[in-house]
Amino acid sequence: TTMAKEVHLINPICRPVQHRQHEAVELARQVDMMVIVGSRKSANTMQLKALCERYNPRTIAVESAHDINPDDFAGVTVVGVVSGLSTPENLIAEVVETLKGIEG
Repeated sequence: TTMAKEVHLINPICRPVQHRQHEAVELARQVDMMVIVGSRKSANTMQLKALCERYNPRTIAVESAHDINPDDFAGVTVVGVVSGLSTPENLIAEVVETLKGIEG
């Protein structure tokens, strides 16, 4: 068998994704609950969810405002929202507006 004498590792995560992940972790540490907005088929979105769950177990992923169940937010005062890179801004805005309308 031949052993590799040299290995080059290129970070597969681009800077915007790294920056968003860092910001998401900081936010997850400060809020009662995290909402990740984006497609469940998006690796970036699901990676954000998994990362945030490490720092805040009350983390959910939604594809749109229709996925929000007000009962999930019982006892929650502060919600953090982060999205995948390719999530359309209008979807994010709809989720935020829906969250603002939850009583309690």
